[in-house]
Amino acid sequence: MKHFVWAGAVCLLAGCGGPSGTSVTGKVAFGDGSPLTKGVVTYTGKTGTYQGAIQSDGTYTLQAVLDGDYGVAITGAQEGEVPAGEMKYDDKGHYIAPPPSKVTSLIKSNYTNPEQSGITKKVPGDYNITVEKPES
Repeated sequence: MKHFVWAGAVCLLAGCGGPSGTSVTGKVAFGDGSPLTKGVVTYTGKTGTYQGAIQSDGTYTLQAVLDGDYGVAITGAQEGEVPAGEMKYDDKGHYIAPPPSKVTSLIKSNYTNPEQSGITKKVPGDYNITVEKPES
């Protein structure tokens, strides 16, 4: 019984619960300082993949990120209308396809892939990200 109590005490002091990681908070903004107001930031590295939603002020938070180097991707940074899921039919009962969605990207398309985004982050470190708008 003494051995179990001793092992439990050592485990509590040494942190046997496994790595807890770092809470990472940063801001995604354009070069002029205005925030990117929607999307998802993803860190991908050898220690795992972590995601967090971009808030309306451009901030994002990733929970329990382990120390290391990460490639960064930003997805879902779009605005526009996506057709409703309602199915419509003409007078003869034929399905009418919805009009194509009118969605535009708020950032350059290369940001959606961590290997092409050109953005890397080190944890611990600075977590702010600057992005560019797509060319018109």
